[in-house]
Amino acid sequence: MKLLQLNKFKLFILCSLVYAGFLLVFGPLALFNRLDQQLSNYLYLQPEKSPSEDIVLIAIDDKSLELREASEIGTLQFAKADYANVIQKLADAGVSTIGLDIILSEASGDEDVKKLTDVLSDNSMVIIAGQPNGLKPLQAIQDVAEEQIASVVFVPDDDTVVRRQAVTTEDNDLPTTFALKIASTFLGKEGGHIENQSYIVSDETIRVG
Repeated sequence: MKLLQLNKFKLFILCSLVYAGFLLVFGPLALFNRLDQQLSNYLYLQPEKSPSEDIVLIAIDDKSLELREASEIGTLQFAKADYANVIQKLADAGVSTIGLDIILSEASGDEDVKKLTDVLSDNSMVIIAGQPNGLKPLQAIQDVAEEQIASVVFVPDDDTVVRRQAVTTEDNDLPTTFALKIASTFLGKEGGHIENQSYIVSDETIRVG
């Protein structure tokens, strides 16, 4: 009797292994993608730690936009000088790193653009957004802040949800992603290397995605 039970157990294990192997080889990849996505959702939805008080988000909300004249020209109807003023105030307050998640591509007057380029050239800790092989800031901005531009392109999963971001892009002009550029600037060390799917910038390890 015990021998029969042992043989049944071995048969169950063998069938399970064969079935698992079959799924791995022939099973639809979409099924495994969905399982991975569900697990990712579960992990992301876990109770989060309170964010550091050293990190501040400055948002442009509807109320802010309503204060602008509809006829004004500029990124989100704000002049380049407006962004320059905010950046300078943050710099004067001692902010160590600034990430401007807006592509400043709209044309503007020379004087207006100069106010921003002057501030950017004086504050290398400001990271601005661009698209690899696509939309980038005005050429005048690129000329003074080429090393401060980083990629803001994200690739969603097949359910259209963005869960991860590569640490580098295929664009030689914008090789670094926005989040990684901000982190490496904050830690005070440019560059780094990829190791075990993490990006090493100093004694700290950054994992993007």
